[in-house]
Amino acid sequence: MIKTQISEKGYAIYPYTLPAQVTQELLNQIIQTPLPQDNSYFRAHQDLFAIRNLLGEIPSLKTILKDNHVQQILQQQFLNSPARCVKAIYFDKPPQSNWVVNWHQDLTINVKQKPDDIPVGFKKWIKKTGFWSVQPPINYLENIITLRIHLDDCTANNGALKILEASHTPGLKPSQNLTDLKKTYNEITCEVPKGGIFVMSPLLWHASSKNKSMLHRRVIHLEFSNLKLPKHLGWFEDYT
Repeated sequence: MIKTQISEKGYAIYPYTLPAQVTQELLNQIIQTPLPQDNSYFRAHQDLFAIRNLLGEIPSLKTILKDNHVQQILQQQFLNSPARCVKAIYFDKPPQSNWVVNWHQDLTINVKQKPDDIPVGFKKWIKKTGFWSVQPPINYLENIITLRIHLDDCTANNGALKILEASHTPGLKPSQNLTDLKKTYNEITCEVPKGGIFVMSPLLWHASSKNKSMLHRRVIHLEFSNLKLPKHLGWFEDYT
């Protein structure tokens, strides 16, 4: 069962989950979207193309939230309790990209505002364009589940995600502990075919290398939670 596997290993791979037609339709909607001028949610240079607030910028992509395969994964993880998408990002690591992502945990959420009366445990506030990034108490991070929908075959050669299996179990760990973590947990390169879905805990230590191939590595990154935020806080992205 996915919830047990995520709890124990921190991740699960579901290859060939989405039909080819659905996968291609998602990709077409993204690549056919004109690149806007002066929009901070779009980041484009030779090593990376990314769209943050993806479902807000390309609303037609919200159909993926109702996809039966996605819903089945969410229902297993959240035990049929309705979950919302609280963060959506598109990443394209283009051919021969030198973009490297160092080892890290995903420790922040995006909220609409920073209230005067800050809730206990919410820290490291950073003002972004249109929202605030903040590190919430660990129970929120433990509740979040990430789905990475692969729009291309993802291999070690084009920058597949690397993880330290089960490294989410100690909870929050500073990067200074990375050497010890690598001694304790096995490093695995997570190759996922086109149409596959990679599911993970945001607390799982992960990284990715350069794209050494002539192929793209395009991914839709979706984070889900079924928790309500404290009074005076609201998810910046909130899609069901």
